[in-house]
Amino acid sequence: MDVLRVHDDGKTYGLYSGKTLDELALDTGADIQVIDHEAFAALQDNSYITDPKPITAERYDEALNCLPPVRWGTYRGIESFRLSELYCGNVTSIFARKGDQFWEFRDRIDISSEALASKVEAASASTATTKSLAVTA
Repeated sequence: MDVLRVHDDGKTYGLYSGKTLDELALDTGADIQVIDHEAFAALQDNSYITDPKPITAERYDEALNCLPPVRWGTYRGIESFRLSELYCGNVTSIFARKGDQFWEFRDRIDISSEALASKVEAASASTATTKSLAVTA
């Protein structure tokens, strides 16, 4: 990954590598994709988003009490909050509780309450199905 700059000779060079697009392609063995900063930021954020994973009540409480929570509240029976410290770009760690189940995942700090609840409900249903299969197997 490199930031590109057009020099006086009209060629595009990597700001950090000092290499042309052709040299970068040859070195990496890959097609070089040139995108603007906004598109890059969206791709970078997407690469850090995770699915909800079960955690302990202790982990949930630890996260709740380490930094001031962002958007702490309950929606569709799911209590959740976001860490105020961003993981990278616009992505942060999110913690949720549904009944006696606790979840942690990374997503955009501005994820809607609707989308957050849907992710947790899907993870909860998936976990319930897995437990059900384990008991019957």
